[in-house]
Amino acid sequence: MTRPEIDEMKKENHPNFFWRIKGLLFPKFNLHRPIYVAIPFFILIVSMNLFLAMIRNSYSPFELQITIIVIVIFIALVMFIDTLLMIKANKDFFSQEGNKKRYLKSQLAQLAMLLIIIIPIFGFIMGSIHDTDPDWVKDSVVWTIEPDYGGVWPTFSEGLATVEEWGKVGFIDKEGTLVIPLRYRKANNFSEGLAAVKQKGKWGYIDKAGNEVLPFVYEEAMAFSDGLAPVKIGGAWSVINRDSEVLFETDFERIDPYSEGVARVVYRDEKDMRIEKQNIIDEAGRLLFKKGYVQLGQFSEGCIPAMEEETGLFYFLDKNEEKVIDRSFAFADSFSGGMAAVAFDHGSKTVYIDRRGDVISTGENDFSPFRYHEGLVRFKEGERFGFKDINGNVVIPPNFLLATDSSDGMIGLQVDRRWGFIENPLLGEL
Repeated sequence: MTRPEIDEMKKENHPNFFWRIKGLLFPKFNLHRPIYVAIPFFILIVSMNLFLAMIRNSYSPFELQITIIVIVIFIALVMFIDTLLMIKANKDFFSQEGNKKRYLKSQLAQLAMLLIIIIPIFGFIMGSIHDTDPDWVKDSVVWTIEPDYGGVWPTFSEGLATVEEWGKVGFIDKEGTLVIPLRYRKANNFSEGLAAVKQKGKWGYIDKAGNEVLPFVYEEAMAFSDGLAPVKIGGAWSVINRDSEVLFETDFERIDPYSEGVARVVYRDEKDMRIEKQNIIDEAGRLLFKKGYVQLGQFSEGCIPAMEEETGLFYFLDKNEEKVIDRSFAFADSFSGGMAAVAFDHGSKTVYIDRRGDVISTGENDFSPFRYHEGLVRFKEGERFGFKDINGNVVIPPNFLLATDSSDGMIGLQVDRRWGFIENPLLGEL
């Protein structure tokens, strides 16, 4: 008995998992198919998933088209190589009259079915990420920077804004020039000349020239304010200075960036560790409020909105935990530009109040806690955003599916899933 016959007898008497699967998939012909044929399909599946993940938030139309073409060519090559391997591995079977012809017909039929499935999928993808807006949307504003950039809510700060392409983040200036290359996994806005960026799983700080100023050793990193920045290192939150010196360590679960000399912190209630509490700390890490609150806003313009656990209502408090407005609110946002969005009762529409608590203007019919930034506030009409001034005049029509607040004199608008920027019209009039 020859060696192949012995191997075949062993396989028949002791079929392993692969042979059982092969018999299930090819019961009629019982064709021997090399297992490495599945490797290209595995690579294809991984590539498709990476491709879809990359284009969720940003993509270049040219790169997208090239990627689709490459994937289609790859699929065709996989099927061609797969067919050759099948024929080569089963010479005896395909030497019989008609078998090769029938097999090639079945492969062509599979290719046709594959295309029938793939083409609608790519059509859906293209419809979701490309040309999502009619041409008049782009033409409704005068662009300072054309909508050619990817990213997630990009805003300008200190003359630079983050943009993203294919999972890499860099910075552009107000002329749309890429001044810091796309090389980071994540990046925060610049503050006091430094920006926290993430690379190889760690956060560090760079300057506006893209030079590393503080090392990439932090698990999380917040913006600098008054020379201080909260960072997470070794699983614990600390506060550092611009020389990377740790000023104090904490056991808080989170520390937000400093604002006007205080920072919001999150920690667990000592009596019930399941409950989260919020408070504020000073520049030495001391808690300023006597009790923790369910929810705090950002400390801004001398006060912070705080939600009490007992009543579920919001109050505006100063650093001494004294009420600066003598009334409660069903909801309250932080002050910006001398105004804060509040709701007097649950379900009521938004109103904007000044520091005395007087109503300055009324928002939309539904509650929409958008804040005034540089004289403008976002509003939503249907599914699209626009901007109004303090008098309720529409300054930018509600044509855009996504829009960022005015920051550093620039407004980010998204068209066809790409971000561009316009100048704040109110600032241009000054």
